[in-house]
Amino acid sequence: DQTQLYDLSTGESVGSMTHTATVNDLSLSGDASQLAAARADGQVEIWDLATSQIVAILDTGPAGASFARWSPAEDRIVVITPASEIQFWDPSSARRLWTVDAPTNQSGQVIRPFGLLFGSDGQRLVVDTGVQDPQLRVFDTTDGSLLYAPTERASFGFPVADPFWLNEDKMIVGVPARGGIQSFDLTTGEVGDTQIVNRKRSS
Repeated sequence: DQTQLYDLSTGESVGSMTHTATVNDLSLSGDASQLAAARADGQVEIWDLATSQIVAILDTGPAGASFARWSPAEDRIVVITPASEIQFWDPSSARRLWTVDAPTNQSGQVIRPFGLLFGSDGQRLVVDTGVQDPQLRVFDTTDGSLLYAPTERASFGFPVADPFWLNEDKMIVGVPARGGIQSFDLTTGEVGDTQIVNRKRSS
């Protein structure tokens, strides 16, 4: 596989990177100086965009790397494997910090993560399982611990999607099955009532 870089102001190619295996996902660091390429053979390449050279390789395992995401502070890369394992990495040392088992639903079945969303300070990570599961899981990126997990008291009751941070303690999520949104408070685990979003046709 090959990744082509373009100057958005001119539309012209400014460089390219050649990979020795299929690339499943690309993630740009916040300062746009580095690019993480998650490969199907389990390696995540860290490229320096100024030199178009690989500066580090994260070996996530032979199963492959489905996708990777930089934290806002650029001091963490989170990788999801095809087995839905969640790995936390230090990109500067290419060292795996923590590994979190794949999320499961209430029946014990493995749920494939749909997306990742960091808090603004990078210390909290939401694992979104999309419409497969009516829950969200929130992790502390400083030690890999689980801050929030589904409980009977704090269950959305319906599959949720598209989480959005209001602040470091509260979130809004979409509830497609009910055509609305719900809030939840991370500090108390309380889930708010569904607010129906009315859609008006434009004339």
